[in-house]
Amino acid sequence: MEMASLRAFYRRGEAEYSLTSNNCESFVTWVLTGEAKCEQFEKSGAGKRILMDIIESGIDHRNKVIAAVVVPVEAAFCGIDIYKLNKQKKNGLISKKGFNRQVTKKVSGSASSVAVATGTGFLGAFIGQIVCPIPVVGGVIGGAVGGVVGSLAGRATGSAVSGKIFDAVTD
Repeated sequence: MEMASLRAFYRRGEAEYSLTSNNCESFVTWVLTGEAKCEQFEKSGAGKRILMDIIESGIDHRNKVIAAVVVPVEAAFCGIDIYKLNKQKKNGLISKKGFNRQVTKKVSGSASSVAVATGTGFLGAFIGQIVCPIPVVGGVIGGAVGGVVGSLAGRATGSAVSGKIFDAVTD
């Protein structure tokens, strides 16, 4: 038992999780026996192992995916909203101050949406995997739900907070 405690202590703070080669089962097996093995993965068929490698590659690069896909999409929608606000300002439907306030809210909401969606996506994947213990399925579903909820919550919160700050600074 002392050796197991030393092994676990040795890897504290490690952030090298891998679905296929350094997962929770391989960690526990290594702590208890000194040999990192994951029977669940080893006994799966070749197709499942290939699928797991593909999914893991996507998870490993999630931040790059967010930067490459989510950020430009969010920026595009934000830009469209700002364009519409500018037309309203030109047509005298909103004041310059109202325009600046709304632009501040749109930009802050978009930035918060991306930031919060990233964190809640990971949290959702973790919770989803616990609730649905089918390898990967729970994580994918939980991550998607967490990401959407986080995106909506982040946008609403960022927009509301920046609106209050704008009002406080400009009044």
